[in-house]
Amino acid sequence: PTDATTPEQPLATWRGQRVHAVAGIAYTERFYDLLREHGLVLETHTYPDHHRYTRADLNFSDALPILMTSKDAVKCRRYALSNAWIVQRHMQPDAGFIQKLQQLLAHKTAHMLSKCSKPMD
Repeated sequence: PTDATTPEQPLATWRGQRVHAVAGIAYTERFYDLLREHGLVLETHTYPDHHRYTRADLNFSDALPILMTSKDAVKCRRYALSNAWIVQRHMQPDAGFIQKLQQLLAHKTAHMLSKCSKPMD
């Protein structure tokens, strides 16, 4: 269900199953790749970014689950789809980025502290 009370389902729930993957976002392939990485078999339905969904856009001839991003789900909430699920995308920077950021922050902090510890004239 795509309403605000929907509990999140892990993508593993649909591993090995066919699902409808609906996306009206920029870079739809990133969304589809995420689903494929979790072992889902996709029937993709790609719409332009900022698409205004109609009920017909989501009216499929089977009862397969419909997975969509939270951005798309907000636009489809009014249709109260019982077989549609929101895929939350939790962004996690890679370890190399985190390490570089920590080094940069440590360097900047040390530089600022050294300026603060100098006696004033």
